[in-house]
Amino acid sequence: LALGLSVRLIHERVDRYVDDFFFRERHLAEAAIRRFAHEAALITDPDDLVIKTIEITQRNARLTGVAFYARREDGYVPIRATFGASAIDENDYAVLQMRTWHESVDLHDSRTALQGEIVFPMMVRGMLAGFLLCGAKTTHESLAPDERAALALLARDAGIALDSLRVRIIERELALLAREGGLPATLRDRLAKLGATSGEGIAF
Repeated sequence: LALGLSVRLIHERVDRYVDDFFFRERHLAEAAIRRFAHEAALITDPDDLVIKTIEITQRNARLTGVAFYARREDGYVPIRATFGASAIDENDYAVLQMRTWHESVDLHDSRTALQGEIVFPMMVRGMLAGFLLCGAKTTHESLAPDERAALALLARDAGIALDSLRVRIIERELALLAREGGLPATLRDRLAKLGATSGEGIAF
């Protein structure tokens, strides 16, 4: 029994050493993606958020291209992309899968017009607000499970951060209109109550 436990501990240490030695760079890249996912909520400019999300994703996951999609009317359009990306209908197969299951979709296994390897949903209040479209890796490898998990986290947090920024911008514009007398009194009162309830401290 003692010999068996000793051999097991030795194997575990060897596995950790081999993993750290051969995959250290990948682990550091994954950590960088996760770190930025937490930082995304503090970015105050929508364009900067989108640019940084694409840069962090492409550099650390070593991808040939990345596209940041957002919802527009009855479809989704790329706000910014580093490879060919076009607007897509909300009834596209891959989009339907994300809207239904709130999970990443391997595009090789789906009948879709999206050109890429895998797509990660941005769920906001239960709705698909956008998604992160990823091209193939420059190394021609598949994304490892830990890389997929990190990118899924980044897509989720970037989507939530972008939605929050848009809400804040709308609130500021409405507050400005209210101060300039550009809003009806009834609407101004309703917005004032909403602002007081949310605790944002925005004066209408």
